[in-house]
Amino acid sequence: MSGHPLGVYATRQDPAQVLEDMKRAAVEHLGRVPDGLHLAIEAAVRASSHAGTPMERRDQDNALMALRQRNATYVMRFRELVAEGFDRFRVLPTGIRRPATHFDLVEESQLQYHVAGQRLADAIALRHAPALQLLDRRLEALSQALGQAPAPNPIGPVRLAGAFGQTFRDTFLPDALRPLLFAQYERRLGEVLGELYARINTLLAASGYGSPAEIQRARQEESQAPAQDASVPVAANDMPAADPVSGGRARITELRRLLRASRRRSDGAGDGSAGAGAGGGMGGGSGDGTGGMDGVGESGIPGLGGGPVSRRELRTAEVVSVASLLQSEPPEAYAKALAGELRLADAIRSELADGARRLGLDPKRTGLGEADQEAIDLVGLLFESLFQTHAQLQRSRRLYARLVLPYVKVALLDEALFVEREHPARRLLDAITEACEGNDGTTPQDRELLKHAASAAHRVVADFNEDLAVFELASVELEALLQQQRQRVDAIERRAAEAVHGRERLLQARLQANAAVARRLAQVPVTAVVGDFLVDYWQHHVLQTLLRDGLESQRHRDALALGEAMVEADRVASMGHGPAVADLLISLQPDIAECLSSSGLDAAASREWMAGLVRALARPDVPRSLHELPEAPQAEEDASSLHLVRGIDALDFDPAVAEQMRRLKPGDWMRLVDPDSEPVAAKVAWASPLTARFLLVNRRGGRVLVASAEQLAALVKQGRLEPGTEQAPFDAAMQQMRQRLDRAVGQD
Repeated sequence: MSGHPLGVYATRQDPAQVLEDMKRAAVEHLGRVPDGLHLAIEAAVRASSHAGTPMERRDQDNALMALRQRNATYVMRFRELVAEGFDRFRVLPTGIRRPATHFDLVEESQLQYHVAGQRLADAIALRHAPALQLLDRRLEALSQALGQAPAPNPIGPVRLAGAFGQTFRDTFLPDALRPLLFAQYERRLGEVLGELYARINTLLAASGYGSPAEIQRARQEESQAPAQDASVPVAANDMPAADPVSGGRARITELRRLLRASRRRSDGAGDGSAGAGAGGGMGGGSGDGTGGMDGVGESGIPGLGGGPVSRRELRTAEVVSVASLLQSEPPEAYAKALAGELRLADAIRSELADGARRLGLDPKRTGLGEADQEAIDLVGLLFESLFQTHAQLQRSRRLYARLVLPYVKVALLDEALFVEREHPARRLLDAITEACEGNDGTTPQDRELLKHAASAAHRVVADFNEDLAVFELASVELEALLQQQRQRVDAIERRAAEAVHGRERLLQARLQANAAVARRLAQVPVTAVVGDFLVDYWQHHVLQTLLRDGLESQRHRDALALGEAMVEADRVASMGHGPAVADLLISLQPDIAECLSSSGLDAAASREWMAGLVRALARPDVPRSLHELPEAPQAEEDASSLHLVRGIDALDFDPAVAEQMRRLKPGDWMRLVDPDSEPVAAKVAWASPLTARFLLVNRRGGRVLVASAEQLAALVKQGRLEPGTEQAPFDAAMQQMRQRLDRAVGQD
């Protein structure tokens, strides 16, 4: 066989390892196919013109609720069935005939599943016939290398249709929903199956299981793939908005590309001290090229990259086993990393190296594979970025440290963590972050939230093996409590808005009342008693009518008319028309009494005051004592007390940004840097109809800031405010990861 072109058999890779690599690729590509199928079915049901009978609608609603509640269970069951197909691939030695693959969903109640599965299998076989024929030949070669009889394709049409049927075998679906379920499954398969078959075919050929020409072509493609990947970046916003899964895969592809680019950049620097490490805190390692689990490697990302051929690359299952060994141990190393003492990925690798030694795996003779290295780097970056974008999480640092290894295991087993927004582990991390951010435990409700967040983390640490259902259960329970908290926060926000609105109305009413007094006093000189009445009593009366009845109310107009009448009475008195003044004062007596009463004077005090007014105005022989005009109220100075943004005297802002700020609406989020230089998530809770200012609150409903659009624009210019940044915590951390990696490879 040595004369065979390319030495096919001499260069074949370990068939068991190749099968394991195929299994990993298949689970990665197919594992999330059933996730969220109920959403598309619900949309189809809503769009249907046939509403059905009330009983049919009830059955459909119950079935959709069951699909929604058991979504994570379906995903895990399907993943297990996909993996099981590869485990069954090598169970019988050569010479023992395998039973024909068949569907076992043939009971009468499951007949539609069986028929739909056969139809689906036929559709897959027809659509991917060339790739399947090629794959069958290469799998036969793999079976021979394993020393066994040819085995059915573990990801063939019949197997995939049967796996889906088994996933939903105990789920009751009305007749109208079952075809929709299979149709959505077929659509999802169509999105990933072509790529998967191509990847598996290339993997088999590149590993030596194919014709000489196929092997040569596949290895050429494989050797060129990294360069192509590095030179053709895939931006997340290049993906169609209607396909969040594809967009998510583009983002993770781009992150992995940047990780590899940082490695190459650091390699070019020579000693690993520059490049990624210098650019974004990503570097490390001594550069000895070992690439082992102890984190010493030739790349800018510690431990990332190839090592000597003599070192065995650990299988993902082995790395997961090591992580499981360490999962329940104290997380001090990760807590220190999250405090900024070292890079989290370095701490993870160091702990894994120690765990490997305890399991008998010599880190000097074994190393992490590139995909596993990247998964560790991504988790390290994820948690570090989460703390950078949500700095107030430092109080809960130990809680997050406990979660590091479980999330390493999820990332090793399921790349969908970084792709699917509805991934259970992702939802749990978002829920925990919402519970912890800005939560200092000052109220019983806040302490309860922290307690439940810690309980969710403990549950994951204690129970997570490879079943994501533990994340699903923990997130559902915590999200239920968060929903209660949100309702409480809404009430707090309303009270805060009412308090600010009340102060604004009071200040505005005072300014209007002050202005009304100033206008009357400025018309003509008035006697001291009339001036004192306007300042001491009438101004308060006008203020009360503004607050209680409003600017356009009849009572407020009557109050203003009283002020005009008093000035007119004083003018008539100055002309010596005593009888006319007396008649006028008699007609004004009820209104004057009401005004005095609103200032707290009782009937006796009012009568005494009226007598003094009559003596001063109705008796022309009494010398006139004029009221001294006070300094005019400074409206601008009073209004400045509305400006609650400290440290900005002369506003410097971009008018275009100020205009953008004016369009903010209640519910819009932004990120504000507080006086301690920590980023705080702030939401517009209320916009004042009086001053057009905005009330910003934190996640607990507490007031953060009250400011005008111009003041917010000034904060934007200072770099202290970033509007429109409300994202789920996981998404925000992913964005921060991208920015750090961009800086690491010099792409900013």
